[in-house]
This record gives sequence, C-alpha cells and structure tokens, in this order.
Amino acid sequence: MGRIQPQPAELHGENRPNFVPLILRPEFDRTAGCQGSLDLDLDLDRDRDLDLDLDRDLDRDLDPRAFCGERPRRHVLSGVASMDQNLLRSYLGTVYELPSPSGLLRVSLDGELASEPSALPELLQKPFAVLTAYNPRSMLLPRKVNEQRHVVMRDLLVLGVYRVEACVGYEEDPDGTWREPAWLVHGMDRDEATAFGRVFRQNTVLVCKAGRPEIVATDPTCDDLGKTYVGHWRVRG
Repeated sequence: MGRIQPQPAELHGENRPNFVPLILRPEFDRTAGCQGSLDLDLDLDRDRDLDLDLDRDLDRDLDPRAFCGERPRRHVLSGVASMDQNLLRSYLGTVYELPSPSGLLRVSLDGELASEPSALPELLQKPFAVLTAYNPRSMLLPRKVNEQRHVVMRDLLVLGVYRVEACVGYEEDPDGTWREPAWLVHGMDRDEATAFGRVFRQNTVLVCKAGRPEIVATDPTCDDLGKTYVGHWRVRG
C-alpha cells in the first residue's frame, strides 16, 4: 500500500541514500506449470523524475517463475526510521471493500477489540493478502503507469496459481481523495505477500491469518522490513 505522503529531503537527488533495495528471490520447484516467460517491458524508464527505472529492476531482479514455488525465506533489513504514527493510523483506518460470497464487505483494521474468528464474516476467517502496485513508496505516478504496474502484479499472481479478485482501499473522511485499487489474493501467506510488496516497492501489505489482520512493512524507507502492526477487524455497515 502506498499512501501519498511528502518524501524526506534526504531521499531525493544527490542526498538519496546509496542502497539497493533487497529483492526476495525465492527458490521454486513447481516448474511444470511455469514454463515460458512473461513480458515485463513496462516502458517505465521514462519516469526519470521519479527515479523509477522499474523496467530494468524487474528484468534484472525478478524471475516471474520464482513466485510459483516454495515460500520465500524471511529477511530482515534495518530501515531508516520507524513508521510515522499518523501514517500508521491512516493505514489502520483505511476502509477496504472486499468481495465475498455474501456480497461486498466493508472493513477496516481499527476495531477496538479482537473478535473471535468464528464471529467474523467467512472471508475474514480465511488466509488472504491485499496487495497493490500503485504509487510505490508513496510517490504519485501517472494513471497509465499505475495501471501497467497493477496488471503486471495480477499476471504474476495468476502465474503463481492464486485466486485473485479486484478490491479497493480508501479513506473514510468525506473530504478525503485517496482511493487505491488493490488485489484480494486468497490463500497467500505473510512471506509471499511481503515478497510482492518488496518487488513493487510498496510501503506495506495487508495480511490476514486466523481472523487476525496485520500491516507488514515491506520497504526500508517506511520502516524495518517485516515489522508488523497488528490490527483488529472492524466490520462497517
């Protein structure tokens, strides 16, 4: 998830830290269903102002077949600072519209108390992740570029034999303008969700297991990689 927020001055221009984002390269053994290649030519290297040579990064760092196999190993890399508390509250208060067998489900992670999993809607009792490729590192990209990135993410998820449905996250504030398409990925565990978040330069991903939602940091410019913030489901009318 990439909430739009001002970028610290030290992350721009010549003052930008000299590090290469760590990309998970999970091993795989289910090669039978992963033959062929995926054209990842996003033509994104024109966005020089955003320093996003994503076409090069994806071609060099990402083997699409890797997401068809074993769960990746968990890595920890120290980030530049802890997540801003206002940003964290924004993440926990984000309203998600999730498709479910009983209809559209509106939920957020800012519930006051943990609910018994059996008391939650069926979807929230199952493992899933919510991922987006929009606006990496909270940098607002052109609509066409966001859409291209989002399609590539969907193709990789489908290649990994996940069931994927479109969903959306937005802020409840009537005056708010933030709204971001996402993918509801059924059955995805924390490690693979984190891997996708890192590849697509997202600040965080949302993971649910056994009725417990978590916000997981996936970019070192936001927080320590893998740092987890536990929320409580709040089912909205």
